[in-house]
Amino acid sequence: MGRITARRRVTRIRRDADTTQRADTLAVEEPLEMRVGGQPLAVTMRTPGNDFELVAGYLVSEGVITRGADYTTARYCAGTDSTGANTYNVVDVSLAAHVPPAVLERRGARARRRTARRSGRRLVARVRGHRGDRTLRRAHARGARQRRSGDLDPRRLRTFSSRPQTDRRLRSSDVGRITARRRVTRIRRDADTTQRADTLAVEEPLEMRVGGQPLAVTMRTPGNDFELVAGYLVSEGVITRGADYTTARYCAGTDSTGANTYNVVDVSLAAHVPPPEPALVRRNATTSACGVCGKDSIDSVHTASIYEPETDPLMVDVDTLLDLPDRLRAEQNVFDKTGGLHAAGLFAADGTPLVIREDVGRHNAVDKVVGWAVLADRLPLRGTVLQVSGRASFELVQKAAMAGIPMLSAVSAPSSLAADLAEDLGITLIGFSRGESMVVYSRPDRIRMPITAG
Repeated sequence: MGRITARRRVTRIRRDADTTQRADTLAVEEPLEMRVGGQPLAVTMRTPGNDFELVAGYLVSEGVITRGADYTTARYCAGTDSTGANTYNVVDVSLAAHVPPAVLERRGARARRRTARRSGRRLVARVRGHRGDRTLRRAHARGARQRRSGDLDPRRLRTFSSRPQTDRRLRSSDVGRITARRRVTRIRRDADTTQRADTLAVEEPLEMRVGGQPLAVTMRTPGNDFELVAGYLVSEGVITRGADYTTARYCAGTDSTGANTYNVVDVSLAAHVPPPEPALVRRNATTSACGVCGKDSIDSVHTASIYEPETDPLMVDVDTLLDLPDRLRAEQNVFDKTGGLHAAGLFAADGTPLVIREDVGRHNAVDKVVGWAVLADRLPLRGTVLQVSGRASFELVQKAAMAGIPMLSAVSAPSSLAADLAEDLGITLIGFSRGESMVVYSRPDRIRMPITAG
């Protein structure tokens, strides 16, 4: 049902060494269209395999279902390549009769606005229409990436828009800090536990509007917001040149003190540019990791969970936690070949691996883990630890909460919003877990330290 790796001829260049050509192994990335009851819900770019788990986990993270009993059947359908063979890139699921239609309509309406970060509008259209062959789909994906790489020269933006110049003159304190300080607990093997201030990357929502109408919300680090919005409009095919983009301004969005949060940007397009199509608003997708995608207002970014991870009595030995990254890495079989996949693993309190999944998107890997639990009817996942191979963002904390997971451990750094959300939800959040040390950002009381003599 789709290869997870592919061989390709490549050129390898080394400093002070001969250039060589050889076959290499790459991770396969293909679109997966998710449907519920025959109706399109979302499209995501993923590594083929465990697709039913991915869809089930996605439905959990969107609040459409909360347990295995809500999920009845799943099947591959439609979607053929140029030879007429099934591409296994379309999954249709059926929900149980007791799932209220209002839940699907409310959550599904938001979910339908989500698509893969790397898919342009033409790619989505082809996937949904099942007309294009694989070569065309790859070409469209490459085109979307090229547009995002910077078609709009900053000098052209300054020429064709007056407001973007203001963005460059605003002080960092005016538009939100790029970093934030936070008190953390640092635990080292065979060393004293210390508490100190640490620096985190700030993550805040940016609502993008065109002509006063909401277009998308993306999670980002504040700064160069006007350039970000312009680049987004290019990647979505709304504008193609600097002359299409006239002005941009910060608007609305105030904090508890009444100060502007600089988290809402409204742009005006030139008179000859038609406004974004409604379909684009429903399908847009862009986040720091393509997880919290396609929301049409800042208030809709957070999805409430019916589970309460803060009440989970989980306790884990510090040595067990420090060993989890190596246990996860040992099971990353495709990463060994490609070096291009994220991984997520669910572990019991004693370190026993329950399930480990890999994917090109870390949000997909987590959805597969949660989907595994859905199909096994194991939600909520109380008493477990979610270990991920990359960083911990807002979306991953939210996905953990939606599945009732009380502890999230990451090899790399969390964002400030991830730490804030974890603290609010009572989730233990760990970062920089790399074998000999780790940093705990919330609920360190769940970590059992060794008893020392004396």
